[in-house]
Amino acid sequence: DGITMGFLGDHVPPDPDADVTVPGFLQDDPGSREEIAELQAAVGYLDEAVGRVLDTLEESGLAEDTLVLFTTDHGLALPRAKGTLYDSGLETALIARAPLLGWTGGHVREELVSNIDIVPTLLDALGLEAPADLPGRSLLAPSPPREHLFGQFTFHDYYEPMRCVRTERYKLIVNFDHALTHAAASTQSWRPRSTPLAPSLDWDRPRLELYDLTADPLEICNLAEDREHEHILEQLRAELLGWMESVADPLLDGPVASPTYQQTLARVQRG
Repeated sequence: DGITMGFLGDHVPPDPDADVTVPGFLQDDPGSREEIAELQAAVGYLDEAVGRVLDTLEESGLAEDTLVLFTTDHGLALPRAKGTLYDSGLETALIARAPLLGWTGGHVREELVSNIDIVPTLLDALGLEAPADLPGRSLLAPSPPREHLFGQFTFHDYYEPMRCVRTERYKLIVNFDHALTHAAASTQSWRPRSTPLAPSLDWDRPRLELYDLTADPLEICNLAEDREHEHILEQLRAELLGWMESVADPLLDGPVASPTYQQTLARVQRG
């Protein structure tokens, strides 16, 4: 009756005594608790591995002169997280330590930060000038807080083109097309055990999703059709379109062909 593949390999068992914390966007039920217990055990295993790296740097005398950067490429591999543009899918880890630069802990950046800021920050730390066309900004340079963040998703195992713009308070998600498959509820398992708190949008995803992240941090109440938020929707729509134009987003010219399509076409044309 199917294969379940969780967060753990055979060498990392879940901790039966762990105090499981189910994310607020999931139902707190036995399936979610089982999957989150595995996730927390995997995080513990990773923490030990990072600790071994840091200990080795100390033992080798390189810790003071080494910049250690820890980050991730997407949110948790859970339903309504990875593979979406909700905050649970966009939020990533970003931790840095560099004693020589004074990066030794205790300082947290609260403003909107993106992974595109990593390269400009590293160049700045090295005293190198960033190319003029490099996206992002150095987190070391004094600058006013960023007003907008942008996110995109086009392909994973399926075609699901969506774009978003996020401010401190609001987020607009635009769904350009929708793959009518279970894959839209991404999870680390082939057969999800955890269940989203919000009703599934797999079969009826709206073209526009607008959320007030202050009043609704779990992004459940879509305000796109709320007349009281028309001005917010219009502002964010214009910002998102401007960004798409500035980066020459291929969606502006039509649907994006999948890598499989392009590879297959190339083989047919060679034939």
